[in-house]
Amino acid sequence: MREGTAMRRYRVRSVFGRLAVAVLALSFAGVPAVAAADARGSTSETPLGPKSGPALQAFLDRPDHPPVFESRGDITAQVVVHNNWIRAVGDEEFREAYPNGWDDKINNAIERAADEMYVQFGIDFRAYSIQTWDSYPDGWRACNGSMMPELQAEVGLGGTPDTVAGYTTQPFYPYAAGCRSGNYILVTRQYADNTAENKSRWVVTQHEMSHVYHAPDRYNQPDSAQHPDDVMEDAYNHYDYWCTTPPWNDWGIVNSNRAQFD
Repeated sequence: MREGTAMRRYRVRSVFGRLAVAVLALSFAGVPAVAAADARGSTSETPLGPKSGPALQAFLDRPDHPPVFESRGDITAQVVVHNNWIRAVGDEEFREAYPNGWDDKINNAIERAADEMYVQFGIDFRAYSIQTWDSYPDGWRACNGSMMPELQAEVGLGGTPDTVAGYTTQPFYPYAAGCRSGNYILVTRQYADNTAENKSRWVVTQHEMSHVYHAPDRYNQPDSAQHPDDVMEDAYNHYDYWCTTPPWNDWGIVNSNRAQFD
């Protein structure tokens, strides 16, 4: 049983996307470069994970566990819990790729992404609802350039939800695994192998949700060589760890914003 008090499925039709398709078909002008957000930045994009060889095997070999449902008492209770109620959506490509249990895959990604954030910050991601969503056009999309505005236009934050998480299998320009804008995130499929994909889905969700709590990207920045590897530097090899090293202190940034949805 999912945890949201108003858990339900319903369809969000892609009106925005169908109106925009003619413009998008004519130009790649909406394709952005990878955005580097500051501590209060509004956009970001997650790079793709390792695809083969020792790098991929190292990612798969790093410790993992099934998702923990904190609200069921499956983990030591925090004195103060900061809920982030998420309206999650899976588009038609995601549902077609996973016809049996697509909504469970989304719910598991959200729950696993929250596990260490709950332990360290008292942040608990809770699925308020899991909906169907029709994204359009199909094929390659610019994550923040065209698909994110469509998601924001068609899936609202009215009422209880604090954030929106969209899941798709459409590939993103410029070769991104996910993106964030404001209190919205998008995550796409990277791997045909289910083990790699299930792990990637929650890892990217954790990275993008860390942006919602204002931690910035650290990869490809001028000081990235000095920045300690963590969720914000290399989400695939250093998930579940946010650095406390000055002057970056990604842990402190997330911690200072943990109550923003209370």
